[in-house]
Amino acid sequence: MRETKFFGSVEDILLSDEFEQYIKGDLMYVEFWTNFENASEENKSLFATAKKIHNILINHKRVVYSEEQKDRNVKRLMTVINALEQPKSYNIFHFSNNIYYKIASAVLFIITMTGLIYLYTKTELFNGSVNAFHEISVPSGEKSTVTLSDGTKVWLNSESKLKYYSNYGIDKRELYLVGEGYFDVAKNENLVFVVHTQNINIQALGTKFNVKSYPDDPTIETTLIEGKVLIEDNLKEGRFEKIYLDPSEKITFRKSLNHYERKEEPSERSEPLKITENLTIKKVDVKNVISWKDYSLVFENETFQEIAVKMSRWFKVEVLLVGDELKEQRYTGKFINDESIEQVLEVIKITTPIEYIFYGNKVEIKLKEGGKMR
Repeated sequence: MRETKFFGSVEDILLSDEFEQYIKGDLMYVEFWTNFENASEENKSLFATAKKIHNILINHKRVVYSEEQKDRNVKRLMTVINALEQPKSYNIFHFSNNIYYKIASAVLFIITMTGLIYLYTKTELFNGSVNAFHEISVPSGEKSTVTLSDGTKVWLNSESKLKYYSNYGIDKRELYLVGEGYFDVAKNENLVFVVHTQNINIQALGTKFNVKSYPDDPTIETTLIEGKVLIEDNLKEGRFEKIYLDPSEKITFRKSLNHYERKEEPSERSEPLKITENLTIKKVDVKNVISWKDYSLVFENETFQEIAVKMSRWFKVEVLLVGDELKEQRYTGKFINDESIEQVLEVIKITTPIEYIFYGNKVEIKLKEGGKMR
């Protein structure tokens, strides 16, 4: 068996076969690590930290991670290590380049991960009783994938939060989304599946769909990929009737409008396309809508104001636009090779007369002097 003197750091412990066997419950290695801890206070501290990292990764037994994009996101594990000493500051990043992938190889036998997501278990008062709920939070510039206890897979985009109570999958399947998520819902005819957003609820059964509901965005969007979903007004104010979506349809709800006069427009649907002043339904290219989950950045006839918001979340920078004319200019483009923000802006410059300058973590974009829109 390996001598304890070789375990001079937390990463040495995490990389060891002995630690893996300990995690698996091998009694011989339980004794081995007990002896290691008893050898010195430093050993005890190192082993305690290694166990804390392990516990953080598995303390939420309802979440299972897929294999996708491990290399892209495993660096974020070091955030967890720093958070051990700063439990209230989970967004502080301090990394040590030479141990990113050593840490990764050590913990992959514990749990596979697609990105660091912050897992919280909290309690709240509801109707006089205390209820435990779990919240998954994805930081700016990151994306994550989780598999819930019923087999439902959820992809979460940058700056998104997903909340659900501890009885999920037992007597109900309700999720609360802030941000953007793609849902591949496991079939269960006995338990209805509902995603709650700021203004609308989406009910599904054996369905794949995308929901975009950021607090600062003027709209909430739901796009059906496969199956069928029911859209409801969660404020119960009669703003619209229950609506069923067909595959490849996107419903857009505008939060700020208060007029609900219904109009009709011809479509390929079996029934007329429903449109109100604050709600529209249209056919879309679903591949572009859900491209974000495969790390493809797509702009589909979007205004620069919309593009600026998307790039801010995508690249973890603050994108500032100068001039109203630029804000309303539209652009279409697809980036599938993990380009940097500088590369994206250089491509946009080919067809749009813009110039940009970086100030730390901010980028200012404006029209070139004398530049004209096409």
